[in-house]
Amino acid sequence: FDGTEFKVYNTKNTEQIKANVTRNFFMDRQGKIWMGNGGVGILIYNGNKFDRITEEQGLSLNYPSCFEEDADGRIYIGTRCDGLNIYDRGKFSVIKKEDGLTSNYINTILNDSKNILWIGSNDQDLLFLERGKIKKFFDITRKQYSRIIKLFEDSNGVIWVGTDNGIMKIKNGFSIKDENL
Repeated sequence: FDGTEFKVYNTKNTEQIKANVTRNFFMDRQGKIWMGNGGVGILIYNGNKFDRITEEQGLSLNYPSCFEEDADGRIYIGTRCDGLNIYDRGKFSVIKKEDGLTSNYINTILNDSKNILWIGSNDQDLLFLERGKIKKFFDITRKQYSRIIKLFEDSNGVIWVGTDNGIMKIKNGFSIKDENL
């Protein structure tokens, strides 16, 4: 929207768009907008044009599910069943189940204010990436959660974990109770 009219970008008027389905929008620190493009890769819009990243450029799977950026400018890309991609200076690396993930289906990721990358997936484990190693968060309440749907950090540094079976809050590495929930 330019103040007067809306501009629609689609397969008819934009060469880089290969499907008229877009999901999982994310804006990086440079102001570029990243989005999944209907199972045919990633679109990146820089304000003037679209670029495309696909499996041909090193993405592990053309179905991204979520995006996040760390303090060093690395972009993390969760996929629908092929692990966590790390895009760093134009090159990809991938972390999969054999590297420590408990599921290759990544629903949500969060880089918190301490530059720790939290990973939520279809399994019952909340994971985090710290110093290049995947670690499992130990919930002292020992609640069983199913899919982790969304991760969010509020202005007080509390990480909210949305699941199919409720909400968990984490502060300073410990799950916390809140009677007001």
